[in-house]
Amino acid sequence: MLAIQVPPKPRKCTPHLLPLRINHNGPINNTECYFNPTSQTTSVRSLDAKQEQQPTPVVKEEQRDADITQHAYFRGRHLLSTPILLPENYTGAVMQTTNTPHTSTKTMHHGRTMSASQNDHDEDSEQDGDHVEMDVEVMQTNILASFSEVLVWGHAEAVDDAKDAFVRGVREWIGFAEGMHLEEE
Repeated sequence: MLAIQVPPKPRKCTPHLLPLRINHNGPINNTECYFNPTSQTTSVRSLDAKQEQQPTPVVKEEQRDADITQHAYFRGRHLLSTPILLPENYTGAVMQTTNTPHTSTKTMHHGRTMSASQNDHDEDSEQDGDHVEMDVEVMQTNILASFSEVLVWGHAEAVDDAKDAFVRGVREWIGFAEGMHLEEE
């Protein structure tokens, strides 16, 4: 299990899912040389490759409009973004798990986590000998940043929502989460 440490005011960011593989695992200096998205006020679906519009700097998130498309060039390849907005009651998080284990006062019963008081009550009411108890190791996880949208990039065209596995997966996961937390009447 993970114990999530939430900072008082997490940094805001926008993750980018690029259609390429980068064989590097660490910081780089001056990322604007490699990836510098710009915005254009044209519809993603009606964008013509021969249209000549001057790109403008990326606008702030609260100014973003449905008709604004982000463009970027990475190693000479033209990329177009498709934003995936998270529902209002959801928050995305960039997290980092530490190697510091924390022991918990909770124990596991048949795959459920219970506090010490629930554990005492459950032991009194449990009649069969099929009782499994084990300590739960909890790892510390820190939230580095939060986000409300993810930009999925496609080669020279917007990502097809119906065909892209990442877009479909996120939308299906949100639907599954909604179903899991739906209150029964």
